[in-house]
Amino acid sequence: MLRRAAAVSLTVTLAGVLALAATGCEPDERERPASRGSAPRAEPAGCPDGFASTMEAWGDVGFDGTIAVVRGADRCVTSVGVRDREAGLPMTDDTVFAIGSVSKSFTAAAVLRLVADGRLHLSDRAGDLVPGLAGPAAAATVEQLLTHTSGVHGDAGPDHRPLSAADAIASISDLPSTFAPGTDFGYTNAGYTLLALVIEQLTGDYREYLRSTLLAGRPGAGFWDGVPAAAGPRAVGYTEEGRSDVTGEFAGPHWATSGNGDLAMSVPTLAELTASLFRGELLPARATAQLEKPRWDHGDGTSETFGWVRYDARLFGAEGFAAAGGGGDTGHDAVVAYLPGADTAIAVASSTPDVSAEQLLQAIVPALVAGRPVPEPAGADVTAPDPDLVARMEGTYRVEDGSELVVRADPKGVAVEAVGDGAVDALFSLRAGVTTDDVAAHEAGVVALLTGDSDVGEDEREALSEALGGIDEVTLQGTIAQGSELRTYVLVTGSDKSLLLWYALDDQGGGRGRPGPGRAADPRPLAAACDSSSTASWSTRGRRRHRSTGTPQT
Repeated sequence: MLRRAAAVSLTVTLAGVLALAATGCEPDERERPASRGSAPRAEPAGCPDGFASTMEAWGDVGFDGTIAVVRGADRCVTSVGVRDREAGLPMTDDTVFAIGSVSKSFTAAAVLRLVADGRLHLSDRAGDLVPGLAGPAAAATVEQLLTHTSGVHGDAGPDHRPLSAADAIASISDLPSTFAPGTDFGYTNAGYTLLALVIEQLTGDYREYLRSTLLAGRPGAGFWDGVPAAAGPRAVGYTEEGRSDVTGEFAGPHWATSGNGDLAMSVPTLAELTASLFRGELLPARATAQLEKPRWDHGDGTSETFGWVRYDARLFGAEGFAAAGGGGDTGHDAVVAYLPGADTAIAVASSTPDVSAEQLLQAIVPALVAGRPVPEPAGADVTAPDPDLVARMEGTYRVEDGSELVVRADPKGVAVEAVGDGAVDALFSLRAGVTTDDVAAHEAGVVALLTGDSDVGEDEREALSEALGGIDEVTLQGTIAQGSELRTYVLVTGSDKSLLLWYALDDQGGGRGRPGPGRAADPRPLAAACDSSSTASWSTRGRRRHRSTGTPQT
């Protein structure tokens, strides 16, 4: 599903192609801990036969994390890998992860509780609820903020930098509007920061209200930074750049992430809270019904609800709700889905980009829905090809348009280098419904974002200039059709270093993105390092944005 805009070079290993079939990504080349434990594991209570050993196989190809399945009264939890590579500490069921934008789901629940108590109405305007709020955000209603239809675009401030409530209000007051409230959809973190400020105004303490109403009695749930903290050992996160230093020790004030990405939980707690929420155990029945009702139809089998994305049976084989958060500077990725027909909540969290929580969730949920054994990752036990066979395969193969496929030996087995559009299309193709005109328009939009005159682009260029020591050149690297969106990769070169990034534009010309596979001044071939984001369409809207790079993050 990859298209080049110009003649380019692309390398894929045979092992990478096999892994792509299961996870959408080639295994990371960085060294993994040597001891993964090959002895068969005892099945955890409540888990189907073979579940633990299957999860170990996913651990062997790069998954470090925990999965929890709550089905009715049954509970299945298993953890694989390590929570700290350097210390060699094993992942445990009570390990705590930052859950990123999944926090929005619980902010929405807190708002609905206030609505049920008669202290708030969905039609209330934010400007009437938060003193000092001005600008386009003041006209947005609570319902529009909950569904990302307010038109407010952007963030209140950079993550993990001090931001007081007063400064957050001032910052949100200055944010632009990209469409008239209620007329379109535009994912925004600032809208949920504003909802947290509404909760603060009505209750006197946003954090205490969440703790006392939704998280009470669950020590595995709390906040990543500050108090009340989630109890339990914390997973050390790893990004493409290495070990994360965002460990939950930021003293605050925390209003940049409040309401939109500040919670932390163990995975069993996340699954249990999700099941309790949809079962009506955390909210009155009327509020739970409000939570589940579709609000904004995306036209692709998904619709926005209050804090969740509702999807039809095309994604997993059953209707359900899902939320996702991750991919940023904590190195954590968290996803949770609830299937009402089976009364089942599935939560997954990971701490490395090798195999993300979203990739694992997408691989296993269809099997759980269908009652089939959970699949092992393709390529997990693939042996290296015969060296003599590889030697005979080596050579240059010309495609009809004159582009070339170069086959050569590689430490992983076989590498195929594609030079030119025709060669790339011989390995990958655009998915149905995506045309070359769509790709060209998206790439032009990304270039305009990084080189043109817009408020969103100005913020992005400023952040990139700070990171790179200025911007000397922006070079298109290609576009992937990932799930329901296009992602255009660009190499941004500055005076100090270069970064390979991807961007996915929304309908308002703003974008979300993340650091791509390239390291500073040393970008790897595009296909050899697909990112750790999900291929599932519901997850493309449920993630935090990291202001310094425009990336979705925890």
